[in-house]
Amino acid sequence: MTSQRRFGATLVAAVAGIVLVTGAPAGAAAAVPAAASLAVQVATDGQLRARGAAVTMPIEVACSEGAATSWLSIEVIQRAHGGEVARAYGYMERLPCDGTMHTVELTATAQTLAFHAGEAYVTAVGSVCAADACVNVQKAGEVQLRR
Repeated sequence: MTSQRRFGATLVAAVAGIVLVTGAPAGAAAAVPAAASLAVQVATDGQLRARGAAVTMPIEVACSEGAATSWLSIEVIQRAHGGEVARAYGYMERLPCDGTMHTVELTATAQTLAFHAGEAYVTAVGSVCAADACVNVQKAGEVQLRR
């Protein structure tokens, strides 16, 4: 198994295992910092780079101010000629977490075959952790890749 596939499998396992973790007792709500929050929206169009060796996707993110850690990853999959599948991964740490919506561009590098203009499938996974809580979000859907 390649390191990229191990990373993808580890990422999926982490997202499946952690939805929301909080350690505050029920009566201590006033003493707990604001809960972590994250919103992710994937654009409907992506941009091919270097003749299909990479794909850049605009992604809108909004996360709670004061997040201790944050990251976002994407996986892009496209059916290639002959029934094979092109696959790409991209990753970003330290999202702009100030409580407002930002558009970030995340570039995924092809791992198997080159991408071509046309339909593809993108999965975006993000995570934000505050002092006592983490939240993960996954969004997926079809996109159009353009030259």
